[in-house]
Amino acid sequence: MCAFDMGGPVNKAAYVTGTALLAQGNTTFMAGVSAACIAPPLITGFATLLFGKYFDTNDRNAGLVNFILGSTHITEGAIPFAAKDPIRVLPTMMLGSSIAAVLTYLFGVQVPAPHGGFLVLPVVTGKIQWVTAILIGSIVGGVILGLIQKKRVTDEDKKMDNKAANRTVIEEGRAGGLS
Repeated sequence: MCAFDMGGPVNKAAYVTGTALLAQGNTTFMAGVSAACIAPPLITGFATLLFGKYFDTNDRNAGLVNFILGSTHITEGAIPFAAKDPIRVLPTMMLGSSIAAVLTYLFGVQVPAPHGGFLVLPVVTGKIQWVTAILIGSIVGGVILGLIQKKRVTDEDKKMDNKAANRTVIEEGRAGGLS
């Protein structure tokens, strides 16, 4: 839910559920919510870090900034990436976030703070497991996002090569016909 609209109403519904459960003493659910909110910007960061040559300079810079935003539980840094290709990017974000959240539940992580990203590590029960869960989900999502971007760029390059080859054939045909 957190990665579906990254700061929008669906994300807020998950967050409000997490804070309501936190108020009742359930610190496990908030661990998953936090992990799922932290993952999308980290996914973009890992994608641009691992597949940098397939992203333009602005995206590479945004990806690096998203390491900071994600680490502080600010999901919205991933929105520009999703806006460019929502059909492929949003499911990738949701998958990576889901992996991170589910792993926190499997590891029994507890986060008693409603917000803060890695700044709340001092109060997290299962610190290493929490960070590990987030990193696994983010790296999986980042690799998938990078592969999607690589395919898009490769396909665009092939189209450009085909157009250039067609222009050359046409120009050679015209030149041959003029002789």
